[in-house]
Amino acid sequence: MTQRLHAILSALMSVPEPRAALAALILTSAAVSACSRPPGLAADMIVTHANVWTGNPAQPSATAVAIVGDRVVDVGDAEAIERWRTAATTVVDAEGRRLIAGFNDAHVRFVDGGTQLDDVDLTDAGTAAEFARRINERAKAKPGEWVLGGRWEARETGRIPES
Repeated sequence: MTQRLHAILSALMSVPEPRAALAALILTSAAVSACSRPPGLAADMIVTHANVWTGNPAQPSATAVAIVGDRVVDVGDAEAIERWRTAATTVVDAEGRRLIAGFNDAHVRFVDGGTQLDDVDLTDAGTAAEFARRINERAKAKPGEWVLGGRWEARETGRIPES
């Protein structure tokens, strides 16, 4: 390897414009390495023919993803993702279906989950004064409306905390 490198450098130095030749070699090397996956790293799974929502305004959609372990490592079109494929890679054809990376169905009902964001959260309120402060704050913020929420776990103490 060292002899080959020496031979390449010697050849570059013998051309009329050695700096230009060296710059071309460096740029070519950088381009080749930028267009390849990290050495020894291959996707465990590739999903192709997908309708990928990226959540990235600069690249709002894509058609393929590469996954290593539990991480999405690359998003793009099938040609860009192909560089991650090896014989051991599992390839899934999404047949045009929507793919949302990181979506985890924790069985939250969207309407209930959304309205709970506006509810009073007493989960970590440790005193009666804190309970009252949070409930009062919510009542003042939305006068005339029901005060809903709580998410306070009575099984731990069996009663409302005392001040």
